[in-house]
Amino acid sequence: MKIGIIGSGFVGRATGVGCLEKEHDVLFYDINEALLLKLKEIGLNTTNNLDELIDFAETFMVCVPTPSTKEGVDLSFVRDVAEKFKNSVGDKTCCFVIRSTVTPGTTEEICDYLPNNVCVIFNPEFLNEKTALRDFSNPCRIVLGVKKDDDRYLNLMKVYENFRAPIQVVDFTTAELIKYASNCFLATKISFFNQLKILCDKLDANIEDVRYGVMSH
Repeated sequence: MKIGIIGSGFVGRATGVGCLEKEHDVLFYDINEALLLKLKEIGLNTTNNLDELIDFAETFMVCVPTPSTKEGVDLSFVRDVAEKFKNSVGDKTCCFVIRSTVTPGTTEEICDYLPNNVCVIFNPEFLNEKTALRDFSNPCRIVLGVKKDDDRYLNLMKVYENFRAPIQVVDFTTAELIKYASNCFLATKISFFNQLKILCDKLDANIEDVRYGVMSH
């Protein structure tokens, strides 16, 4: 399958390189020339031309930043990509796969905005920046948020057909909430074990043994 990566930071790079390892054809797109140069230096195919990317690929993985602000989550990068994509895609049949973390309702908004020949899917990433490629290539689960009665998402299954992980197919909002709930659960777990470490130090217990005993059930 020919895959276009839109946004080539750590999520986009791990997604693209992981797909390359599964023998897909991948082209990386970004507006950051310095970032593209680094990718070129390690032998990856890149472009700063969205039209070229659209001509090349049949599935597009959107991995642009969605930073948190005082007002909430900044979705301007995702919306800007959708705007440019709509103006360039024409009548090409393809999949527009959002991997960026977005607030509930965003994928539905993007789906309504893009033309009907574009199948929109929310496929959240569960990647640690330090181990992103390993996490992508060996996921514990794959979540797909899809539009009801739109079975074109099955095209995306070709990307994941060689992955050994359960695939959960749900609606847009459920998938978006799975991503946020996962982030919150991870933060809670880290905070819990940080507090438990303090208790272990006071009681002269081994936190690693406690962690193992708790998490190995």
